[in-house]
Amino acid sequence: MPVTKLATQVPAPQVWSYSTYLQDYLVSLSVPSLITAKTILQKATTWVAQFNFNAAYLDVNSQYGGGHMGIVHGLTVSAGSGLQVNIAAGGALIGGVCQLKTSTTAVVTASQTNYVWFKKDKTVEVTLTTTPPAGGAILLGIAITDGSGVTSVDTSGVCYIKGGLVYRETADLAEPLDTPPNGLLMITKTLAGEYLWSGSGNGYKLLLPPLATILPVVADKTETATDRYKVVTNEGTTVKPVITLESAAAGITRTFIVQDSDGIRIVAASGDTIRIGTSISSSGGYAESTTIGSTLTLIAINATEWFAISSLGTWSVA
Repeated sequence: MPVTKLATQVPAPQVWSYSTYLQDYLVSLSVPSLITAKTILQKATTWVAQFNFNAAYLDVNSQYGGGHMGIVHGLTVSAGSGLQVNIAAGGALIGGVCQLKTSTTAVVTASQTNYVWFKKDKTVEVTLTTTPPAGGAILLGIAITDGSGVTSVDTSGVCYIKGGLVYRETADLAEPLDTPPNGLLMITKTLAGEYLWSGSGNGYKLLLPPLATILPVVADKTETATDRYKVVTNEGTTVKPVITLESAAAGITRTFIVQDSDGIRIVAASGDTIRIGTSISSSGGYAESTTIGSTLTLIAINATEWFAISSLGTWSVA
């Protein structure tokens, strides 16, 4: 079953909250809550193994890249038998190195959106909300179920550690809708491009817009939000396709190219208008061209008006 990127409402990224310091070891034999290394107690008979464990822990921790929370390798979620998901072995950072050496399974709830988490104590927990389990946990995936099994696995919003930087993907149509912690440096890929979150009130900054997807349309079509970042052509058509825009919303852009002499008609949604220069359509009207080589890029400037920011060739509005 392929892994998808469908969700826009996903759990917010997290950073580990450090509340104590290593110097606390100097005044107490108790272990600060942030530590996941082993404790070497006085007169301990297993101190050699624990010492070696801590040495390996320090090496692996530096390789993973610091104190962010996310998957470093593995921990892939896939559909299992019936109402179960499989979780592959792997490693993560959750306030320190947390590893699952052996793959495992988890039970999910029928006919629900299930959020699968890997916890700081190296166990897996499934919830029905985007709220992480207490004690520190990272999202591994979202399992969608019907009455008898897992129908799809969605990794939208799952955070990965790549070169010490947090990276994730969501299906947001523009910049991500959430507000991560200010102490986080993260890249999020959405349908509109790649965005950098640098916190401290700077918000999201667009790093790289997506490559355009060319969409030949040969029959009448009503657009939805998923069409926003596609360039429409009429290549291969034998009749003029009528393309109805989604309702205008400030900032949406759409591009159309006439490659065939049958032309393209672009119709505004009910109550919306299309303006090309000084010409404006009626409410719910249209713009069209039958001239090969004509191109039109529209931007919605509010909830009812589409303006042409680029127009080549011959276009008429009505």
